[in-house]
Amino acid sequence: MPLLQPALGHAEMGQAVIQKTINSSKKLDRMVEFTSIRAHETNKGCRQLIADHVRWCGTVTNDHSQPCVHGDLTQIMPSNSFDPESGFEAKAAQINQAKLRTTQYCFTHDHQCPIFGKRAREVDLDVSGLPCPDFSRAGVERGKEGPTAMLFCSHAKFHAAWQTPMLIIENAPDLDLGMITYLYSKHYRTTWYPPRRSTTGRLPKLPGHVVCLYGPYPTLILKSIHRSGASDSKRMLWILRTR
Repeated sequence: MPLLQPALGHAEMGQAVIQKTINSSKKLDRMVEFTSIRAHETNKGCRQLIADHVRWCGTVTNDHSQPCVHGDLTQIMPSNSFDPESGFEAKAAQINQAKLRTTQYCFTHDHQCPIFGKRAREVDLDVSGLPCPDFSRAGVERGKEGPTAMLFCSHAKFHAAWQTPMLIIENAPDLDLGMITYLYSKHYRTTWYPPRRSTTGRLPKLPGHVVCLYGPYPTLILKSIHRSGASDSKRMLWILRTR
């Protein structure tokens, strides 16, 4: 199952453990394999964290392949594709009409790697922690008119073009759901799973998640299941396929 790597590789660390647990149990008649394909990260230190976490995953799964790690997500289009100073709806329209690049510089391989077109690999799932300063109470709170909205516009365009079956977006509790509907609803059914408080009482409210499902696919329900009083290590996430 190809994956599109999320920010910092945290989801990959979880799936590496799941993969090893399932395969070690030998309860299936085939081996389970999750493959990370690509990530976008502008911060050099965070790109190093991604590389470190992926290497750790390799020690768990014995898969030492490295995903492509690209920089700015908005560079999936030519640099003059939109006016960053324009309003949200104008910017979204400009990005929606822009052409996608077929390659982008990759920090893993130190050359242009394919991100779209026949040479690029399709993915089944994208997990993204898109920037939240414009939606966080601890940030600038500019909402969809802030500078990070163009990353949501670019993310929506990229996955609509790819028809990625499932997207999971982690963000601040005050994420503008109207913006999400505006950008994704033409191609995706979206569900907001609001933040919940830590069961330990020592941690702040955990972030919320938006689950976006591409139209032709069956409905997927992401449900958090945990026993009352159970430790965080016993909390499970189930994906249920329904009609």
